[in-house]
Amino acid sequence: MRELASALAERNRKGIHSEMIRRLRLANLRKLLRDRNGPILPDDDAGREYLIELLLPISVGPHADIKMPNAIEVWAPWMQKDEATQLIDHINRMPIWERKPTAKTLGQRLNLTNPDRERLKLWTIAPSDMGERGMAWWRKHKDKQRKRRLRQLSGAKSQATSISRKKPWADFGIKRSTWYSQHRWTTSSKVKLTSSKDETVQAEKRRVSEEGVAAKRASPTSTEHLVQQVEKTQMTAINGHTCLSREEQRRNDLRGMPADLSKFYPATPTYEWLNRATENSDRAAA
Repeated sequence: MRELASALAERNRKGIHSEMIRRLRLANLRKLLRDRNGPILPDDDAGREYLIELLLPISVGPHADIKMPNAIEVWAPWMQKDEATQLIDHINRMPIWERKPTAKTLGQRLNLTNPDRERLKLWTIAPSDMGERGMAWWRKHKDKQRKRRLRQLSGAKSQATSISRKKPWADFGIKRSTWYSQHRWTTSSKVKLTSSKDETVQAEKRRVSEEGVAAKRASPTSTEHLVQQVEKTQMTAINGHTCLSREEQRRNDLRGMPADLSKFYPATPTYEWLNRATENSDRAAA
């Protein structure tokens, strides 16, 4: 059941596509015949061939038995009823594949050239004066032209007018790097993280911003100055002993040992009873 449903859906899609192509081709045929012959086809062999080509897409569409006689009355009012009936019967007896010619075959029958195809925009009919390679090249060429027009509409400039092509530094007799250093506003941009637009910055504003940064760095309240003050005054304790600061460590000897070791050892405690015993023993010895 699923396979049957998918097959029916694929057939419906193909049917919709073929019906769209049929209507577009019928409109292209009407435009071409109106451009070549006017509103009425001539009463000759060429006019009858044009009429057959016009009736072929009508015959494979809905209500063909009504639309085909109406098309004959509009495009060939000079045709007799008997001849029109014979023409309709002849077309109905043709197989379906013969009523649906390819774009290349139809272009060769109508002798359609590529300039006429581009002028009238007959996209469902291939030109008779170009092959597959020629059409591939033409499509690529049209794609390039279309993209170029879109770039121009978006504000892009041609490379022929770029600074690298014009070389203005040659007129002043200076180097390229020198010219760019004198016209730095052409490359410096204003940074905006919330916007994707690119705006140039004038040299005066850029100079003012650089001076402001230098003043901030030199100010006593700057971040770097505060960090240096904290590093000078901060002392950390490890195992109950105080450590030297960076300035004091720089004054150490070459072996990395501090010159004064008293900072790493606590003071020797004094006991009164020990001092008294020492004094008595000194007196006895005397």
